[in-house]
Amino acid sequence: METTTQENELVYEISFFQRTEEDECVKKAVAVNHGVALEERPIVKVRFAYPIEKESQGFMGIIRFRMPGEGISSFSSMLGLEKGLLRFMVTRTDRVGETVTDEEKGRRRMQRRVPSREPKKGFIAAALSNEALEKKIEEISQ
Repeated sequence: METTTQENELVYEISFFQRTEEDECVKKAVAVNHGVALEERPIVKVRFAYPIEKESQGFMGIIRFRMPGEGISSFSSMLGLEKGLLRFMVTRTDRVGETVTDEEKGRRRMQRRVPSREPKKGFIAAALSNEALEKKIEEISQ
């Protein structure tokens, strides 16, 4: 396993639910796909809000790791075949070694927001009175 930081390596975080506490399938999949675990939170037992694959409880874990960008698809495919894994979600965080200021994070958030829609031309914003509405209908019908 390569431990040097490469240009194309990205930092990911996976949160997952598994059937047993001892299952190491996520760590193995990270290692097989040339990834390196950066941070690992302890696995905790949780009760699900609704059954997942007929299970009402399971174990939740979160692992932060770095991996080459081209390895993430085979990583996800590999985890999809694991019987002990109930659910998982992989999210990408910042690049390795990249420091992002709070100002830049805010700017990135603002870029992702959908701009508000401006009213179209001719759009009447205020409610019309009955008299004004009748007058408008007469204008349109002529």
